[in-house]
Amino acid sequence: MGDEIELELAWLIKYLPDDLKKCRSIKIVQAYIDHKDPKIKDIRIREKGGVFTYTVKRFAKNSQETGYCREETKQISQGEFLQLMENSNQKISKMRYFYLLPQGLTAEVDVYKDNLKGLDVVEVEFPSVKVCEKFEIPAWFGKEVTDSKGIYPPFIANLSIDEVHKINRCYEQKPHDFS
Repeated sequence: MGDEIELELAWLIKYLPDDLKKCRSIKIVQAYIDHKDPKIKDIRIREKGGVFTYTVKRFAKNSQETGYCREETKQISQGEFLQLMENSNQKISKMRYFYLLPQGLTAEVDVYKDNLKGLDVVEVEFPSVKVCEKFEIPAWFGKEVTDSKGIYPPFIANLSIDEVHKINRCYEQKPHDFS
């Protein structure tokens, strides 16, 4: 926990790997807090495995590189989480699977629930830009959607899965500039 740079890219999933259910998994419930600061990407509360956190994500470079953020996380009590959750209108639930990849990387496979059932997204967090640039995308990864609003939980929380699929079908990922 603390303040760190996060470089994370996201893809839709063509098909779930056959051995996914053998991977470690955890249920995640999260919600987003409204804010008006243009330097902040989002403020998120999350319950993951009985641990409650409050995270502020700030753009590391600019608001166009949504996968490149400075993240500050602190643990909060269950009571604080529940109070903040009650006041949020942007809530999501998902199962996250931790799928091991070459180069010591882990794919975080998010299988969304409730109104977002049918949205499966894989994210990979990279330790450096160099590792990111050399990453070989597995065959089961689909279209890159790192900067798509169609996978951004505060935006999609109250949409139907058809609306989310329409956004992602039309979305074209721009080249990244992490310099």
